[in-house]
Amino acid sequence: MHEIYTHNEAANLIEVFEDTLIADGIRVPSPDDDDREADDLGLYGATYSDLLDEIEDALIGLLNPGHIPEKDEVLNGILKAFSEIDAEHTDDNVRILVLATLDYLIGKAKDGADIVSYEFEGRKAT
Repeated sequence: MHEIYTHNEAANLIEVFEDTLIADGIRVPSPDDDDREADDLGLYGATYSDLLDEIEDALIGLLNPGHIPEKDEVLNGILKAFSEIDAEHTDDNVRILVLATLDYLIGKAKDGADIVSYEFEGRKAT
């Protein structure tokens, strides 16, 4: 049986965004910067974990068998969350990769994959 691990999928989407930040030497401020290494670029601490929760919630909403929002609504929500952190690095490449991931996850859900998340542990995404 195939499974969709929403936490991991959310982390993968953030990694795509974060890679663009790191490539351009961007260090996104975090409330936890006191514990951060000086050369640590990209996302960190609460900024990262809050974004992870937001993206995972969007994925759960997309794949929840009880309520399925439009894919474009979820895509726009994810891109908005990225843009609020750094609009300049939420470019077409990030959009294309997020869209491709959403299409992939929707396909897996339609094929009967189990959603594995904190909220919907083991429920079918049909």
